[in-house]
Amino acid sequence: MKIKKSENNKNAQLYQIFKLISSIIILISIFLQLECFLFFFLKLFTNSIILSIFLFISFNYLLLHYTIESFLFLIQFPFFGKASFNSNGCSLAHDLIKHLTLFIDICEKIVDNEKIILSEEYINILDIYERINLMIYLFYEMKKRYGLSKYQEKFYNSCVIWRKHFNQFKVIKYFEENKKYIENNDTNCNILFNKNLVILILDSNFIIKIADDFLCDEYHILSIKKIFNYSFNDTFCSENQFKTEFCLKFKENFNKFITKDNKVIDYIIIDSNKINNKKNNKDNNINQTEDESIITTSISSINDDNYNYKKEKNEKNIIIYCNPNSMIYQFFSPDKYNFFYQGNCDILFYNYRGYGSSDAFSNFDNIKSDILELYDEIKSWNRYNKIGVYGYSIGGIPATHLAKNRNIDLLISDRNFANLGNIAEIYPFGCILKLLCKILYIDRISNDMNYLFTKNIECIKIILCDSMDEVVVNNGSIKSAISRYILKNKNKKENILELFFDDYEKNVFINSLINIGNFFELNKTFMDNLFIIYLKQFYECFSFGSEDLYKYYKMKTKRLKIFYIKNFFNNFFIWGTKNNLENKEKNYLYDINNNIYYINKAIDTLNILQNMKNNLSELNEDENILNDIKMVKDGIIRMKNNMDNIKINDNINKGYLIRLKYGHNVILKGTEEKILVKILQKENFLK
Repeated sequence: MKIKKSENNKNAQLYQIFKLISSIIILISIFLQLECFLFFFLKLFTNSIILSIFLFISFNYLLLHYTIESFLFLIQFPFFGKASFNSNGCSLAHDLIKHLTLFIDICEKIVDNEKIILSEEYINILDIYERINLMIYLFYEMKKRYGLSKYQEKFYNSCVIWRKHFNQFKVIKYFEENKKYIENNDTNCNILFNKNLVILILDSNFIIKIADDFLCDEYHILSIKKIFNYSFNDTFCSENQFKTEFCLKFKENFNKFITKDNKVIDYIIIDSNKINNKKNNKDNNINQTEDESIITTSISSINDDNYNYKKEKNEKNIIIYCNPNSMIYQFFSPDKYNFFYQGNCDILFYNYRGYGSSDAFSNFDNIKSDILELYDEIKSWNRYNKIGVYGYSIGGIPATHLAKNRNIDLLISDRNFANLGNIAEIYPFGCILKLLCKILYIDRISNDMNYLFTKNIECIKIILCDSMDEVVVNNGSIKSAISRYILKNKNKKENILELFFDDYEKNVFINSLINIGNFFELNKTFMDNLFIIYLKQFYECFSFGSEDLYKYYKMKTKRLKIFYIKNFFNNFFIWGTKNNLENKEKNYLYDINNNIYYINKAIDTLNILQNMKNNLSELNEDENILNDIKMVKDGIIRMKNNMDNIKINDNINKGYLIRLKYGHNVILKGTEEKILVKILQKENFLK
């Protein structure tokens, strides 16, 4: 039976491969037929072979240019109307299902006279009731401001019916009055109440079905049902929901800015004074009656007219926040940046063209021009003492462009790429992709140069970078591009290892490092073996923040391992190492002068490893491992002896580097947030 199963699996895999290859061939065939038809049409229309060829090449060039640029910019939000299946709205639906399922479990235990922990379940029921109330409140506000679609109306009415039954059956009161019976598992509990619970279960199931139908998690991502929901089912994740949620958090007006080409840019300014006052006088209790028609809100209604920020002079600072890809600011949780408000700094959030209530569609050019106009408008108010910009992910394009062209006081580059060519370089046929980006005029972004050469030479500059970023690869980051520029500018080399070794020696050094990494990966389970302990210590000499030499051995191919090892040593020597091992909050601020300390430590560790041949007996022994260790030690000694040959232009202000450790999509938090705040306080941007 096992053999048959194995054969079936093998046949199934072959069938899937055949299907994939067939699909690719069919798509290529269709594309070529369309191309032939296009050329035939042009020839017929122009009656000239030369002109037809010229138009044919031009058309395909423009098609490739705009197709690739649109793909890179990922304009799915304005196209589909939602950010993603994992957005806040979906989280809301998942959370609702989880809590209502818990409520059903509690009800079924009571109906079946099973023992429950009264105090715990009582708190749970109060929490579930409050969540349903908040959902009703949110959708009521949406209804009042924008109206509800048929999907939203169905969900809203279901929640209202649930709450009506919940209050009518006096669930909370029953829990309070029947504590003794429930705790003793008394079978004489109120039978009528149990019947009422069944009605509540049915109400809950209906709401769960609506939320489940929206999520349709069991369907394949490309199923018709999933695509339909993503495009048309707006129970959750609608722009109106985001806008309403935003207004319930922040008592601010949505504003519109008109660009020179007559396009509307949707923005809002979060006033730090209001946020701080709200925290000091917090009263978030929402009193609601059973009749939803008399629900009232203390939140001011949305005013689409521009608020006049010129009314009062206020010597505060402001940050212009440039969104990551496929985000509207209403979705992107501005409350995650409370440290700015606490430091008496306002934040201006705005939506790129085509996002939220902003007009038209975004591309690399108009997001750069729009931020300049927006800055000029803010500057003309004469309200703010200092103006900074924060660019997260693709937001680095407008942020660094603003810093290059205007006298801003602060630039925060959060997980930005330098240019598209360097990102493409790590993929298969990377050199061809990099060249293609240049030929098609896609790689016209120079975030790294904009960052280095800001118009205001006194501008505070901060890079937040994660070397294991799953979106902006380390080689394509601003940090790595700056390392390459500094080396090439002064040393005429883009890779620092070329300053220490000739080509043959460099290859020997890198291959020896890879062999040691492979050996450690094979034997890392023997953590009680002294050889492995010291080998781990060797890697710790080159481990700082998230940029860890050993992590690069997990790359799938040798080509990538070589690529990342070269990049690692560039950043090691240009950006420096840990500033203070004792102080955790300084661990992510780096000083190049400490390189020598870690190099000496690495050499000492390798010396010990060279004399530990006896400890290799229980390991998956590689007879050449000691030779590889010697090669790496000799290479690091050469680095140490030639460090003075590295020339660095003192006029280049690299700014601060904060190394992150949680990937691309997690908003700044924890230790890294504290470090950023301390830097901004030190530079007098935050109080």
